Amino acid sequence: MIDIFDENGILHPYKRVNIVQVYDVIPFVQIDKKSLNPTYRRYSGYRVDMSSIRLRMFATKGTICLHCGLAGTYFWLEKNKNIQDPDAGYHLNLYGLNSTKIETMLTRDHIIPRSKGGKDILSNLQTLCYPCNAKKADKMPKRNV
Repeated sequence: MIDIFDENGILHPYKRVNIVQVYDVIPFVQIDKKSLNPTYRRYSGYRVDMSSIRLRMFATKGTICLHCGLAGTYFWLEKNKNIQDPDAGYHLNLYGLNSTKIETMLTRDHIIPRSKGGKDILSNLQTLCYPCNAKKADKMPKRNV
């Protein structure tokens, strides 16, 4: 596993294991979450929850930032460094390369921010890259008048 540093030298809370291509992830996402039991798939020997709301959002709403158009082209199998259990905490984060070839994470954004009463449901989520998500912050969507 390797440490991740951003362009400012800030250490991220993830340990990286392996790159996984989008086409090896999206077809296996459990989109219909009627079951209370998560669906798991193994990548590089580690168990990943394929029914997470973030993966379901990428599978149904796409892997392109809605604000700037950055395309997520690969996933990193990563583990949160704060989780002590050696077999737990593995997940897939989506990344793409911006115009200056800097790796950028794509995230789920709450259209109506949770701080303003928005729910953590697919209909209230959109794909944004990390910089666009940070710029949007907890702003409400603009209304068409």
